[in-house]
Amino acid sequence: MRKLKGWDAYVAESGSRNDRCVELPLTDDECYIIQYPTRRQGKAIAEAQQSGDMDALLVALLGKECGERVAELSADAPGYVLDELLLDVLRAFGFAPEDPDAPQELDAGKSSAPPVRRTTTRKRGSSRANSSAA
Repeated sequence: MRKLKGWDAYVAESGSRNDRCVELPLTDDECYIIQYPTRRQGKAIAEAQQSGDMDALLVALLGKECGERVAELSADAPGYVLDELLLDVLRAFGFAPEDPDAPQELDAGKSSAPPVRRTTTRKRGSSRANSSAA
């Protein structure tokens, strides 16, 4: 029987991993490191997405300080700017599908972003052939 490491070991290892972080530069002298969301944050992110509360989504995803700062910076910017930033962060953490039209940033053949699950949604329409031969 294979024995897995204990819960405490998983938690301890998570603190030393930087591959699950996102660096978010906001201005020339302002940069935030966004940690991979906790389970609690994941629930808050889902609730904010469902309700459409952008300020709550910013805080849940980016943390209080960074979320409030992004809200402040985005107050007078076109809405799509914030949408694109949020989608990029969500994609980096695997919470949104990759943009198939986005250029791929590669470093020596490897992406620096954590792996993102690709999802494809296909809509199936009902196509019934109506043939009335008279």
